[in-house]
Amino acid sequence: MVFAARGGGGTGRYLEWKIRLFFVAAVLLLVGIARELDLLVLLAILVLAGAFVLRFFERPPPVEEDDEDEAEAESEPARD
Repeated sequence: MVFAARGGGGTGRYLEWKIRLFFVAAVLLLVGIARELDLLVLLAILVLAGAFVLRFFERPPPVEEDDEDEAEAESEPARD
């Protein structure tokens, strides 16, 4: 495939907060543009930057031992 897998997968721990912050920033940006208020535009950029920073606080989910056992069983050839 063209895209390299980044590992981990899943949606992340803070996905809901990132979505909320995105919509807050979008509203701030649109109001700031419509009313020509540079302060609101800058605030929208800061909110988006805060949502971006959240990705660095996410931890990958712990690997369960059952998953490792299943992966090892699948990788080993079948014995008769």
